[in-house]
Amino acid sequence: MNYFKEAVCFDPVNYYLLLEKEDLTELKQKLSPKDIQEIVQKLESIHVNYRQEQISVVNKPTHFLGFDPKDYVSLATYYWPNPNTKDGLPYISRDGEANPEGKKFDKDKLRQLAFITYYQGILYFLTEDKKYYLSLKDNLTYFFLDEITGMNPNLNHAQMILGKNLGRGIGIIDFTANFTYPLRLLKILNDLGYIEEEFHSALKSWIEKLALWLEESPLGLEEKYARNNHGIFYDLGLATIYDFLEEDKKILPLIYQMIEFRLEEEIASDGSMPKETARTKSKNYSLMAIKGVYDFNTLIREYGYDLYHLEDWYYRKTNINLKKSLEFLLDRLVTKKVSWEFEQIIPFDEATLIPLLVESRKQFLNIHFDMIKKLTMKFDILKMFL
Repeated sequence: MNYFKEAVCFDPVNYYLLLEKEDLTELKQKLSPKDIQEIVQKLESIHVNYRQEQISVVNKPTHFLGFDPKDYVSLATYYWPNPNTKDGLPYISRDGEANPEGKKFDKDKLRQLAFITYYQGILYFLTEDKKYYLSLKDNLTYFFLDEITGMNPNLNHAQMILGKNLGRGIGIIDFTANFTYPLRLLKILNDLGYIEEEFHSALKSWIEKLALWLEESPLGLEEKYARNNHGIFYDLGLATIYDFLEEDKKILPLIYQMIEFRLEEEIASDGSMPKETARTKSKNYSLMAIKGVYDFNTLIREYGYDLYHLEDWYYRKTNINLKKSLEFLLDRLVTKKVSWEFEQIIPFDEATLIPLLVESRKQFLNIHFDMIKKLTMKFDILKMFL
């Protein structure tokens, strides 16, 4: 099973957990050498050498766009050539149907890098084999930091719609829904002494520049005020960046923003997220959006906050709705006591329910773990955390 290629193409964000130090240490304690070797074998396909294969933002067709070759460029995922015009412009929306033309640009490269870094980081911690560290270090250096091949620290041309614009705030999610997870893992590994100071300093400098762009650029501000999963992942992505940069004071405003501007508007009284259930891939987007909230909460617990326990604030319904959202998805997608009544136009891998199950266990809900055996999991690598 090629976890790398298949999972990245299928639905990468739902194949991550936002980890805590305790998650890694507990995992290492419970796994036998045989268990670890099986995980190593399952993840054999993540060994991709970006430098050797020249996988970089500079290797894409930007000449007709007039962009700096080092700028990240991606096409709007669900936009296709217009059949009613000779040149196909402007592109038009077909929600849920990914245009393969996007593979010519940088989105898949970034998603793959995130996936590789995350799982090589886990293998490095479990095995203490430095080859995993050297590999992820070289890939990150080549893609982000190298003077010739490294990406400029902005997302000015992410998710552009040909014939309409040269980039959108929506495109920021290319980074925040993917690289958030390896960045968090790198922070933990650095805290534990697994990362060299020189490399950490260089990566930190690049991330600082990206953070400034996210805070001050027109597209960054556009995404800050976005609805649905985009706003949630803006908050999560920026909070993870601040955590990595050790800029703790900047995290508190994001907590209030998540409560006031996301949770109060996005979660309905029954626990559903209407902006996500309205999508043509409603299962994937419902899981993704609420996962962003749970992951955000995992991060801020380290700073003394917990969205499930806000009794001292006037947002009493927040913790109630969060628990309802767990129950809403568990009832429909895990125990299946209630049917899923929304549109889902692509196959659904029930392995993407694992982050939901992990979150449910943390919140001490009555989880029927015997039901896990009945789920159809295509890429079950995260089962090691159950």
